[in-house]
Amino acid sequence: MYSLQFKKQVASIQYSFVVLLLLFTTGFSQSNQSELLFSEEKRKLIESQSLQIAAELEAKIDSLKLPENRIHLRLQLVRIFWASNETKARRLLQKAIQDLLAFSSEAELQNKRGADESLTELEQG
Repeated sequence: MYSLQFKKQVASIQYSFVVLLLLFTTGFSQSNQSELLFSEEKRKLIESQSLQIAAELEAKIDSLKLPENRIHLRLQLVRIFWASNETKARRLLQKAIQDLLAFSSEAELQNKRGADESLTELEQG
């Protein structure tokens, strides 16, 4: 049916196609690996810079005037530090809880004073 020479040419083309396909996919997978390594390095760099900025923020939390802001920032830092430094995150969480309890009791005290003042005004009025 087909000549021997034709079969050899088809086999040669098939072989060349398989070799090219293997070379292309190998080269493609290596470039993906290098891109993944590059992106992994870049991710680690960004993560370390983020942790450094978060540590700087932590040092300045107590300079915030409003307790709500201190509580909120501490809770955000807990989220940031949890994966890398759970001990620091737990310490920040405890401090945020302490701030919240202090803020809550201060608010209750102010509400009680306000209620007492209102009652005194009503009695005098």
